[in-house]
Amino acid sequence: MTTKTSHRAIGEGLIAGMREKDIEAVLALMHPELVVIEPESLPYGGTWNGREGFAELLERLMSFGELSIHESKIHETDDGLVMEFEISFTSHKDGEVFRTTAVEVDRVEDGLVKEIDIFYKDVAATNEFFARQ
Repeated sequence: MTTKTSHRAIGEGLIAGMREKDIEAVLALMHPELVVIEPESLPYGGTWNGREGFAELLERLMSFGELSIHESKIHETDDGLVMEFEISFTSHKDGEVFRTTAVEVDRVEDGLVKEIDIFYKDVAATNEFFARQ
């Protein structure tokens, strides 16, 4: 007998993996045909494909600073989940801390995340932070 992983459990696993910097655990929750969509204007913006693309995105993002997830809420939907985050980036360059909120819309297929669409509350302020890095 097989059991279906709830969308909430997938979200909790993603958040736990990111908080613990366990990228392998995060990648294990990703569909091989994953598509990640980041706002085009960001220095790491665009569409990233597959687990390899997601790993490249994280590497690019982490090259600017340390990402931390502070608060999070998970809302299950019929085909996935919506997660709200309070996050911060701590600059590798000078230790500046930038805090913002973001919403991530994840679509799940076969118990794995197949699409991630990310929305930052203030893309301009996020871009300004990354421009200083």
